[in-house]
Amino acid sequence: SGHLELEAQPFSPREMIQQVSGLMSAPAMAKGIAMKAEVDGAVPARVVGDRSRLQQILINLIGNAVKFTDEGAVGVRVSVDGEDRLRFEVEDTGIGIEHDKQTLIFDAFRQADGSMTRRFGGTGLGLAISQKLVQMMGGTLEVKSERGMGSLFHFSLKLPLGVAEETRDAEPIVVPRKTAGPLRILLAEDNRVNQLVFLKLLEREGHIAELVEDGAMAVEAALRGGFDAILMDVHMPVMDGILATMRIRQEELVRGGHIPIIALTAGVMNEERDRCLQAGMDAFLAKPVREGEVQAALARVAQAPLD
Repeated sequence: SGHLELEAQPFSPREMIQQVSGLMSAPAMAKGIAMKAEVDGAVPARVVGDRSRLQQILINLIGNAVKFTDEGAVGVRVSVDGEDRLRFEVEDTGIGIEHDKQTLIFDAFRQADGSMTRRFGGTGLGLAISQKLVQMMGGTLEVKSERGMGSLFHFSLKLPLGVAEETRDAEPIVVPRKTAGPLRILLAEDNRVNQLVFLKLLEREGHIAELVEDGAMAVEAALRGGFDAILMDVHMPVMDGILATMRIRQEELVRGGHIPIIALTAGVMNEERDRCLQAGMDAFLAKPVREGEVQAALARVAQAPLD
């Protein structure tokens, strides 16, 4: 509706790509697909833009690429595309898209054809949201594809140079054991035993948790604001975690902002992970969650100050 306000903060493109590819490597590896990430040496160490929105776009594109690729590789690349402009590409070796279907895939609730929904699932919202975000940033999301030959999604954005900081961008990202905290966490979980486990874990790490027991309550609490991240159970009464996440992301398109959402589910199938990422979740934890996994996920997606 035209009310979205994009953030303009300095960030490292290389660090962002490392985090995105690291997050998406698990579903790719589960399918036996290689996950590749490449940042051209000419890309500036820091640029100014909306990192969280850009990250959301890339996660959607990579998630789609993994979903429609059964063998080969998925790659994400960043290169310089003129003064103050960066080009982002996500390429796969998947099933490809017929030429007469390529304009349809950017429409909400549309896929190339009905058989895609039956075979692969999904609402078709991911590409529509990604296109809208790219356009709001001043670019256009485009696709080059041949049926059976894979697809290449790409867009170019004007991202001015940011203020240089310590030259740590090229170093591997190391997730420490705990955040400096305390973080304020919204825990959406309906199982009493799991509630006690997660509340105790978060309390032991010094975080402040608020508990809700269904997806509708999670949406209401999230939109009220004040949280650093959400731990969202996928299977809950009234409204499940998938729909709750989609409602939150839809509201964020209007209000701005992006709260990290970590999926909690006993489902370990690739389809379950794909559904979570396509809905807009930032990370995925399979139950039973081992000690340290929640903290690692919070450190990764919330980008909290670290010890």
